[in-house]
Amino acid sequence: MVDAPFRSILSRVDWSPDARVLVGPARAFRALAALPHPAGLWVMIRRPMFFSFVVGCVAAILTSGALNARLMLSVPIYWSFVPLTEIAALMLVTRTRRDVMPRTSAIDHFFMGQSAWTLFLLAVGLALSSAPAGMMWQLLTTVVLIGLVIVIAWSAYADYWFFREVFAADHRRAIRDTALVRLITWPIVVIIFAVPVLTPWALAAEISEALREIF
Repeated sequence: MVDAPFRSILSRVDWSPDARVLVGPARAFRALAALPHPAGLWVMIRRPMFFSFVVGCVAAILTSGALNARLMLSVPIYWSFVPLTEIAALMLVTRTRRDVMPRTSAIDHFFMGQSAWTLFLLAVGLALSSAPAGMMWQLLTTVVLIGLVIVIAWSAYADYWFFREVFAADHRRAIRDTALVRLITWPIVVIIFAVPVLTPWALAAEISEALREIF
């Protein structure tokens, strides 16, 4: 077959766990679940920190058009609320299954499924920061929107297999766990991002303004 040499080359490539999860989450998480589960603070924070760094750097590039040492240090700290919210949601959803594996390993494995988001954010940052100003809206409403739909679907698929293989959830429970993590995470992230001053009055004002724009 024409693609046999290519498959042979790929079989000899030493893929990282994140890359394996990206291209084949079912097999990757099954293999990870069978391995010894490392523990420790670094195991728990390394991937959430990297994801926060990527989100912060992309946000800095899109808002300021440049990236320097000050922004690389400060902006990711602000955006760390995204992985922290995801961790809280994961802990809440799996609170009755703490004996499956150490929490540190569970968090580390879960953030392996963020590879699709990481690549998407990097691509968006590169594309929008280098595109002419007149093309920004067109890119946002076509290429970026289509990519966003694909990434949301693929990341949900990866999380589904994370719960299936790592937490031994059945089909229905894995779907529920995947949905619950998003139902907990996304509203909190949107509220924190859209309402910097989290007071009841500020939140009510934002909701009122949104309703006026809609109707």
